[in-house]
Amino acid sequence: MNITIVAERTPRASHFESLIREEYSDSVSVNILSYNELFDMNTDGKNTLIVIDLMDFERSAFKILENLKDAHSSAKVLALHIYQSEELIAPLFQKGIDGYISSDPTRQEFLRAVKKVMKGETYKPDFSS
Repeated sequence: MNITIVAERTPRASHFESLIREEYSDSVSVNILSYNELFDMNTDGKNTLIVIDLMDFERSAFKILENLKDAHSSAKVLALHIYQSEELIAPLFQKGIDGYISSDPTRQEFLRAVKKVMKGETYKPDFSS
């Protein structure tokens, strides 16, 4: 499995990278790419998970996801954003994401979401609380 974190090289992106490396050791390849570098990446025939921190960009989240899915239609996508209600995240799933977590997840929630999406399952936060 290849995991690509799409974000500017921020402490948050490095934190997510270290969580994945701690959890999976050498069984996955992890890298951080900027939004523009994402479109040079080759995902053909690879099992790829793209973790995209939508808070890192001054572009429309919907446009970012459209461009991402156009370029990497076979990749699984886990998005992070500040949205806290099902009504706000539903359109992100319509744009093709496979999972969603808030922009400030706990370690446990982040890894749970990564694992579920890597297995081909959908991950949505519990909005009942």
